[in-house]
Amino acid sequence: MNKVPAMERRHFLSALGAGLLGGVPLLRPERVFAAVPAPKRLLIAFSPGGLHDNRWKPTGTETSFALTPVLAPLESVRNDLVIMSGIAYLNAKMHMQSAGLLTGVNTGAPSTVAVNWGGGVSIDQVVAQRLAAPTKLKSLYVSTMSQDTADASTRIVYQSPGQTIAPLVDPWVAFQTIFEGVSGGGAESSAQAAQRARRLRWMDTALLDARRLEARVNGDERCRLQRFSASLEEVKSSVASVSVSVGCTPPVLSSRDGVAGLLGRPTFHAQLPRVAQANTNLVVNALQCDVTRVAVLQFGKFGGGGGDLRFPFDPVNVDEPHHELGHLTTPDALVKLDRIHKWYMGQLAALITRLKSIPDGAGTMLDSTLLWWTTDGNDAAAHRSDDVPQFFAGGGLRGGRWLKKNAEPHQKILTSVAQMMGVPTTGFGDTSIATGPSANLI
Repeated sequence: MNKVPAMERRHFLSALGAGLLGGVPLLRPERVFAAVPAPKRLLIAFSPGGLHDNRWKPTGTETSFALTPVLAPLESVRNDLVIMSGIAYLNAKMHMQSAGLLTGVNTGAPSTVAVNWGGGVSIDQVVAQRLAAPTKLKSLYVSTMSQDTADASTRIVYQSPGQTIAPLVDPWVAFQTIFEGVSGGGAESSAQAAQRARRLRWMDTALLDARRLEARVNGDERCRLQRFSASLEEVKSSVASVSVSVGCTPPVLSSRDGVAGLLGRPTFHAQLPRVAQANTNLVVNALQCDVTRVAVLQFGKFGGGGGDLRFPFDPVNVDEPHHELGHLTTPDALVKLDRIHKWYMGQLAALITRLKSIPDGAGTMLDSTLLWWTTDGNDAAAHRSDDVPQFFAGGGLRGGRWLKKNAEPHQKILTSVAQMMGVPTTGFGDTSIATGPSANLI
């Protein structure tokens, strides 16, 4: 029978005794549970088409603001958000040339549709290389579009200048790529089981020692010990059940029928909510199962032509292609665009809520996952990218804030993401435009 090392017991008794005799706080039970911290993760979400300046920006102050109708679906998670306005994509023009939004630089080299490919390595790839996680996939790139036209208007992830990584657009192919060979669909491994058993033995020993001390003290000291024991029992119960913090349940896709068979079919757009939800679930479960720790979730493409999304379903009911509609400035077109972007915000709110619902270490997956949402502009008709909306959530950031910037280069956002994910850099992308992180974000 394996025994808990005596040194660990002595450390516990020493800390416990100090708490009783010297006023030093007792060990916090959640620290026992978090002995092996949750892995650090990055999730980048992108939706195309931009949001018009006067239709998305909140009103108010940094910590007391009102969301516009377009952002209304985010109300339930507003305290998790750091909304940012005034961010300028100075190296990129909206739509096609925004292929450089994750690299911070464009090459100017024409693609098959005469637009600019991203000139550099995208932030997700740099972070994945820095984390060097022992996962099945170094990174994951999933996109929801009716077809992949394999040009710069569909790509935001680059492994080198001008060299894109193709997104997974078919949920069935994505499912196989992510979970094929994952034991038990991400079930607890033997190493994880051994680690969990050791933590349980440690807590059993700590509880036994605490109860022995209870017989030797009185008054407040005994009450403190009893509260500590009760809290530790709760943590022990959480560790004892094989929860999603050490295992996972991937989504079930048994064949190419259903959502997996919709790609390229006329019925795709009417079933877009199902496809988007399937892709979102795949990405979340890939992170949850530790198949990868870096992911990009893309909703649609940022250029016209094949693969552009339509929304002929409640409550959006817009059957025109999103890109073509974005070039119109009529009141009717703006109302329709509002409904499209509001639907996107609903997808993001559901994503954040899902991450918050999954236990992970001493917190939730949102605590251990830095989520960054961005788009490609702020006025589709004029192709402007000088005030691009975006927000962050999770990753330890203090939420419930709206940071108003003034034409701040988005290279500062990329630098902030890099630094928050442990990349030692003072600049990212085109450093002739800007260096350093975005102030007050962290």
